[in-house]
Amino acid sequence: MITFVIPKFAEIFDNAGAPVPLPMKIMLGISGFLTGYWWLLLLLLVFLAVLVYRLLRSEEGRLTWDRRVLSLPLIGNMMQRIEVSRFSRTLGTLLKSAVPMIQSINIVREVITNRVIASSMEAVVSGVKKGEGLAKPIKNSEVFPPFSVHLLEVGEETGRLDDMLLQIADTYDRDLRVSIKRLIALFEPVIILVMGLVIGLMVVSMLYSIFSINEVPL
Repeated sequence: MITFVIPKFAEIFDNAGAPVPLPMKIMLGISGFLTGYWWLLLLLLVFLAVLVYRLLRSEEGRLTWDRRVLSLPLIGNMMQRIEVSRFSRTLGTLLKSAVPMIQSINIVREVITNRVIASSMEAVVSGVKKGEGLAKPIKNSEVFPPFSVHLLEVGEETGRLDDMLLQIADTYDRDLRVSIKRLIALFEPVIILVMGLVIGLMVVSMLYSIFSINEVPL
């Protein structure tokens, strides 16, 4: 509609000798920019893709990116729970297989994709070596939700840390499935509403333009 239908209206107004209404001027401006400078938009997208790629390739850039992701509303909370679930399930499985704690945490650090959470594992390993256990250094890292820290404390007190880690993973997996369903259910009507508003404004602008042509004196 922007690149083909709207330009046809410009020809109609030229042939009729009628002034172009403001809504149609705006749409014609957008259409002209997209048809005339599409290559500029393509170059901009390529530049942004290369910039993001180079940013994620560096350790400092990836750390900054992951920190921003964790601070996003909704998405950040979901990403945090995904990483906690991955951490808990991997560590719990390793401990059940009688792998030493420090070695298990080092293995888990390679599994975690978020650099902010992965970098906090160094302090966790240091705390375990000092005899602080697992829950206290994880709590001090402030990157795990309070609920998961509480369950870790319970697991250490009862001597069933491996089972509690697997239970944490199962709990967060269930919460994630529910959260994703809610997020999808929220975005579907929002997308439909936005698309409806955009198309509706375009149609109203075209109808207004057609009516304004009919009002032009012969």
